[in-house]
Amino acid sequence: GQSWGGGLSSLAAYDLQTSGEGLTGVILTSPAIERPDELILKIQAPFGNAIRAAVPAAKIVPGAPPLMMSSSSEEVTRYVQDPLNSPGNMPVETAQSTALAMDEIKKLKGGFVFPILGIHGSQDKVLAPSATERLIEGVSSKDKKFVKLEGFWHTCFHEPGWMDVFKIMEQWLQERTGGDKQSEGLETETSVSA
Repeated sequence: GQSWGGGLSSLAAYDLQTSGEGLTGVILTSPAIERPDELILKIQAPFGNAIRAAVPAAKIVPGAPPLMMSSSSEEVTRYVQDPLNSPGNMPVETAQSTALAMDEIKKLKGGFVFPILGIHGSQDKVLAPSATERLIEGVSSKDKKFVKLEGFWHTCFHEPGWMDVFKIMEQWLQERTGGDKQSEGLETETSVSA
């Protein structure tokens, strides 16, 4: 999962794991798994439940600025124009639910025993690469790896060199599914590998 999809994937994988369902592994790219360290969010946090009850649809919580998504101006334009994205402030209800889910991930991560690959761009200003690294270090799985993509921004699939991201994922998946173990041209820095 990418960004908030990474947060949802983390929780879904934990649920699958605890239900006894088979799980080959989880790949997270720039996942939203830890609350951003921003002053306005810290000020709003203690009042989150009250604000949520009073005005759940009020768009007053800062979202990720589109200009921070990618180093490519064409990608930023595409992101803003995509009807499936919601640039700008988030509704209180969405922000509060997302924050609570991030807290749940932090609480549950020690119980993650499934294979996990965390990928994060070194230049991501939306979500901290260190959060992904902390998650990978904190899971119980013995099959875990963190890859920091030097020079990549938040939407790593939409950066120059994006094919390297898919090569990393392909190689990781093949190693766990018995597929071809050869993948050429990987140009990344692996920060943590276990």
